[in-house]
Amino acid sequence: MKRTSGAFKRLIPNIVILVCILLLLAMTLFPLLLLIFNSFKMYTDDPLQWPSPENGNMFTAEGYSLVWGYIKGNYINSLVITFAVSIGTTLFGSMAGYAFAKYEFPFKNAIFICILAFMMVPGLLTLISRYSLVVNLGLNDNIWGVILPQISASLPFATFLTRTFFQGLPKEMFEAARMDGIGEGRKFFKLVVPLSQPIIITLLVQTFVSQWNDYLWSRLVLQSEDLQTLPIVLVNLTDTLGPISYCLPFAGYVLSAIPLVIIFIVGNKKFIEGMTSGAFKM
Repeated sequence: MKRTSGAFKRLIPNIVILVCILLLLAMTLFPLLLLIFNSFKMYTDDPLQWPSPENGNMFTAEGYSLVWGYIKGNYINSLVITFAVSIGTTLFGSMAGYAFAKYEFPFKNAIFICILAFMMVPGLLTLISRYSLVVNLGLNDNIWGVILPQISASLPFATFLTRTFFQGLPKEMFEAARMDGIGEGRKFFKLVVPLSQPIIITLLVQTFVSQWNDYLWSRLVLQSEDLQTLPIVLVNLTDTLGPISYCLPFAGYVLSAIPLVIIFIVGNKKFIEGMTSGAFKM
């Protein structure tokens, strides 16, 4: 009897942890399930009401077909801009991080401290100056006016993150590659990139999520409706149709989440590796 009581006492912390995890999971999933549930209802006066002929409601996928016809072009705009910003930030940020980690040049530490200083400046403080630069370059109402400033704004963090990881790569490997006469370009793409997949994919996923959800900068630069990104259109859709029915905005939100879910599923393992390894190195 005492053995059973002792074993149960040892299980109590695990049971408490499990209950807490299940509660957190329920609180996380409930809004998402409610969103999907209401996206299939044409009328959503009561978001918790089950559709039935008596209350004049029913399950239908019509909202998805209607909203897709409305947001299709903006969806493509968001994909193009987000992929361009993510790839550009990851490529140039990792190359800069590699240079700071493995090369010696004058004022290297001072330059790196200046790059870190840019991370401390809130983006809102540079909003007007960035927009003035975009206008002066003739990139206003142009997707390049979104892509190029977003890449430059993301580079300080990308450089810092990749430099920290690259410093942990073995020096002997680079010395052997230099003795074999391997060029710097091949050394970076053939050695560094394969060995640094976790941190590169972590940076790629973080940049993708951040840019996909960006509203303020895209709204400021892009005035033409055919160039606007998905968050802008979804806000307009909610303001217009929200008082009537949330079916279409909810369907749009579900569709907008699909790329984020896909990229996280594909890069889930490497993303977690990159987050943990980066944390330990920092």
